[in-house]
Amino acid sequence: MNGGGSRWAIVAVLACAASGAMTGWWLLRARPNAEPAPKTAPIAPLPQPLATPTRRVVGEPAVAAQTATVAGDDHLARRNNEAIQALGDGKLERAIELFESCLREAPGQLVFAHNLAEALARKAVAEREERHPCPHCIELLTRAVELAPERADIADLLAHCKRELELEKDFWRESSQHFDLAYDGERDEILSAGNRILNQLEDHYVELERFFGASPVDEGRPRIAVSLYQREGFSALTGLGDWAGGAFDGAVRIPIGDFEREERGLDGVMRHELAHAFIRALGGTSVPAWLSEGLAQWLEPGRTGAVAAARAKLSGGELFPLERLAGSIASWKDPDEIARAYAQSLVLVDWIAGRFGERLVVDLVVGCKTSQPPTATFENSTRIPLESAFGEYARK
Repeated sequence: MNGGGSRWAIVAVLACAASGAMTGWWLLRARPNAEPAPKTAPIAPLPQPLATPTRRVVGEPAVAAQTATVAGDDHLARRNNEAIQALGDGKLERAIELFESCLREAPGQLVFAHNLAEALARKAVAEREERHPCPHCIELLTRAVELAPERADIADLLAHCKRELELEKDFWRESSQHFDLAYDGERDEILSAGNRILNQLEDHYVELERFFGASPVDEGRPRIAVSLYQREGFSALTGLGDWAGGAFDGAVRIPIGDFEREERGLDGVMRHELAHAFIRALGGTSVPAWLSEGLAQWLEPGRTGAVAAARAKLSGGELFPLERLAGSIASWKDPDEIARAYAQSLVLVDWIAGRFGERLVVDLVVGCKTSQPPTATFENSTRIPLESAFGEYARK
């Protein structure tokens, strides 16, 4: 995007956004059915947040490139460019420092205010990867909103972080080797099961680590946050309705009503959401919906029955084009279409794994981190186009 009139866009953390894109576990499948100044450089974009069928990752920015416009002063233009370079390189503290100095010297230059707001927002997003909830993120985003009040996307992210902090302010917290578990400490039935839940999560971690050949936490990442909410709190935070059994947005979030009645199904939900944590660690935030959601389902317990049910769901119907399944489906309105999207994603992943091997599925995920779409990875490996090959299979 070029020109001083262009906008950046951080994808909102709230309902039906996409990296963003929070991901939510679909329960219905278990139910019955201006010219740029020559001295400036564009701000490098961040990756598009992952979007998966009925799953949204909350709080991940997707920043479109904008050319900054700096009038007149050569040294400020050079400093601004240096800051933009630092921002593109992920040196957020340095970028903030340089943009701050530009703004102090030329407080009337909106470009400096807007660039600083961008840097502060990216810093907040990075810190949210390390800590959930994140009080310092609220400080960063509050300043960013003051600097760029027209940025509704940053304001939405700020509102989300505030809701999260308020919702979890009195939560009880327990930790294990790979997980930080948080929940309402007044819920005695969950309090007594905390160790059991952490043990189940650790068991799933070991199995998924073996499958993916990677250990996201042991590679220097923070422990994975897992939060259990009352259903109304979960909906208020995520924007997902009662169809959602869970969500992943950098943290695993699961609604719990009657714990004793729902505990048996909790294990599958946790494994599904944890699979998304691995997928994101390996593939970044641009893994398409069909791959992320299909693989998370495929890694759940009871795969054989789930695949059979998914095939039955697709029988006699038209397949969705893969490009439609690349972004978030959380905003879809038709429950049957959503269920079919889930089914197609699962069957597609199962077909790839069965026909070409599980390693190729993992390679499709890993390629996303280097901006190689899974369709390209697939065709490079098999010498056949993915969509046409799967279409022939599905028609049989």
